[in-house]
Amino acid sequence: MTIYGVILAILFLGAFRELLASIESGNVLRILMSLTLALLVFNDAIYTSWTVEQRKREYRPPLMSIDLANFLILAAVLISMNPTRDNVFSLAVPRIGGWLPESRAWLLLGFYWLLVILWTKLAGVYETPQYPRWLIYCSLGISVLFFIESGFAASSGGTAKLMFT
Repeated sequence: MTIYGVILAILFLGAFRELLASIESGNVLRILMSLTLALLVFNDAIYTSWTVEQRKREYRPPLMSIDLANFLILAAVLISMNPTRDNVFSLAVPRIGGWLPESRAWLLLGFYWLLVILWTKLAGVYETPQYPRWLIYCSLGISVLFFIESGFAASSGGTAKLMFT
């Protein structure tokens, strides 16, 4: 199993676990955050596997380094969502959780998405003739939306609070 397989397996289980826990809690804001995280992880798992295994792209150290950085970023987001012993790592980390309020979690997701864009570029996906150029701009827009949400979360005290008020 490659490094991305191990990393994505941990994140996949963690994101899915957090999604189920948030649904069980009934907290709409927590559900939105965990659903966003789960969708990103599920997308990353599928896309990375497809790019490396099906399209026969060389999985070089720069791509591995980006995957490792993304693992750390997404692990931090998982910790921000649940810093108690009940998290995916079975480790209470209240001090780290205190450093990672919701606004920083959204900010981390923005940096994560920028690294996904860099990974895709380094893997040579953007250079293929059939890749639609407009998707690159859409992808950049996703990062911008995460950064905007980070600002909303910091100024309003919570995700999507502006949507529901």
